[in-house]
Amino acid sequence: MGRFFTLIQHLIPKNIVSRLTGKLAKVEQPYLVQILINLFIKIYDIDMSEVAEPDVHKYRTFNAFFTRALTEDIRTIADGSVMVSPADGTVSQIGAIDKTSILQAKGIDYDLNHLFDGDVNLASLFVDGAFVTIYIAPRDYHRVHLPLAGQAKFLRYVPGTLFSVDRTTTRQYPRLYCTNERVIAVFEAASGEWFSVIMIAAMNVGDIQLIRPMAFRNRPLPNYAPFSTHVLDMPSFQKGGEFGRFNLGSTVIVTASPGLVEWHNSIGCGSAVKIGQALGAIHPNRQ
Repeated sequence: MGRFFTLIQHLIPKNIVSRLTGKLAKVEQPYLVQILINLFIKIYDIDMSEVAEPDVHKYRTFNAFFTRALTEDIRTIADGSVMVSPADGTVSQIGAIDKTSILQAKGIDYDLNHLFDGDVNLASLFVDGAFVTIYIAPRDYHRVHLPLAGQAKFLRYVPGTLFSVDRTTTRQYPRLYCTNERVIAVFEAASGEWFSVIMIAAMNVGDIQLIRPMAFRNRPLPNYAPFSTHVLDMPSFQKGGEFGRFNLGSTVIVTASPGLVEWHNSIGCGSAVKIGQALGAIHPNRQ
């Protein structure tokens, strides 16, 4: 069944289907919007007690609900020298980067240089470093936050295809995260160490938005030229600060410089995580 699902994805026009889905999600027809939202809440059992605006009639589009804000202080950002989860979701993989090799699924690796779209200078910052991949399911909160305080230094937008990033596809399709459309942001921590936040688009997603001061939007056209690394000069983000959102979707990968973070033993493949939850300790010499 898994191979069949992956084969079907090869055959269908994924980008076209995703863009049509995106248009539907932004339709401002109140009756249709209410049907879509209520159906979505029922199917995915959305916990409305966490939603800042629980009145579904207040949302002009389905997408506005999908990227809904949470109630203030519903997520606690872990104090101290720790790296925290940038998203609500499930840990797909977590561990060390073996030279430039990152684990996608059991028996499937991909290359750090490919993930960074051939920018070897950026990729070199994370050779023998650490990584965590978090899958954001449809029912999850779809905003992405910073796992560590830092200043955004580089941004690279990579157009690509839009395969699903669910568990089945990640086990069947090699180099999935290097194939799908993605936005790569690299940050410098106060210690001078580096970490990245990589937002991976997926089927029925493809729409990635970064909040100000980046003001990035990949639809209909990116604010930054694709396949190019752009140098940024922006104020620092606080740990746990909102960074971007998926307008439907997907997966976040965080990479860290070698020696920067040591993952907690309690966090592993399949762990459910929430924004602000401590994932690992920052090395004492990197504080």
